[in-house]
Amino acid sequence: MKANAINYLSLARKAGRIEVGEEPTAAAARANHARLLVLAADAPDHTLRRARNFVAGTGQQLVRLPFTKEEMGAALGRGVVEMAAITDPALALA
Repeated sequence: MKANAINYLSLARKAGRIEVGEEPTAAAARANHARLLVLAADAPDHTLRRARNFVAGTGQQLVRLPFTKEEMGAALGRGVVEMAAITDPALALA
């Protein structure tokens, strides 16, 4: 299960269907383009609060993944990633 989830993050990056980082994620959520916000397991509490604010009152979902910031960063081609927004509905469901 865990290997599949990290593969979907990588697939979303390759397809251009993911916004990576706090500001791009916030912009996608405000524009109602985000289907699923994902948060690293070791993201700080203030990042979790901000992510909850991004999806509050919308149909967008927030999930804390069992991956560290470094694991998410490796899957997304970055150093570390705390937050990302999947913009593709099918990938979000997967």
